[in-house]
Amino acid sequence: MNSNRFTEQWDNAKAAISILDGQVPYALALGNHDYGFVASDRTTLFLNSSTDTPPYFGTGTPYATQSSIGGFYIEPDATVKTDSSWHTFTANGEDFLVLALEWGPRDPVVAWAEIVVVAHPNHHVILTTHAYMYFDETRHDWATKGSSQLWNPHSYGTSSLAGGTNDGQELWDKLVKKYPNFIMTLNGHVLNDGAALLTSTGDHGNEVHQMLCNYQMLPEGGQGYLRIYTFKTDKETVEVKTYSPVLDQYYLGAQQEFNLQLSPSL
Repeated sequence: MNSNRFTEQWDNAKAAISILDGQVPYALALGNHDYGFVASDRTTLFLNSSTDTPPYFGTGTPYATQSSIGGFYIEPDATVKTDSSWHTFTANGEDFLVLALEWGPRDPVVAWAEIVVVAHPNHHVILTTHAYMYFDETRHDWATKGSSQLWNPHSYGTSSLAGGTNDGQELWDKLVKKYPNFIMTLNGHVLNDGAALLTSTGDHGNEVHQMLCNYQMLPEGGQGYLRIYTFKTDKETVEVKTYSPVLDQYYLGAQQEFNLQLSPSL
């Protein structure tokens, strides 16, 4: 968890993530804290580029120049924003597209993401964004549930800025359910037990597994727990486990270790 005000936290994040550079492709999806605790605007040190001091994850940095990155959202004034990006990779003969979208994605960002998906009809699509699923196995849905669901992007200051904001239900309606190659969404942000799974059927009959996994409530801000998704060679099964390299142990329990069945198969 970062606060946009504290450069030492960004320094720590940069140092920790840099061990992946040139070794493992990675995608970053920002949360509300990365724009400041109350997320009143979209200013963030994340966007510091290779020409800034200090550089973090903006243009020209090791993150932004990975070969797996296909592109970033470009603002109307031609500013390249690395907090919304798309990535591709191939595994076991299958092509995948990962959309990593900004906190509470704005309408133009959702429209841009749709263009990217349309351009990749043969890629299996995974969406990651900070807020989407709620802890009660439903999507964040401001229009229907309002403030009865906590931590909805519509309840933060960024929602009143140009372009608005989109929560989980809006992302489902405007983007995810419309395309047959979506297979999965991933988010964090929500507290309580920090875990949820909802499988929904898209407009084309494809099942989309939508998951919340958040460990910030645990001691030390999460104890380093990571969610691991292993796509099995049968092209139907995804094994889900939760592991902490800090503790060298798995997080056990039905919400933290399970299998998903892909339908249709890859």
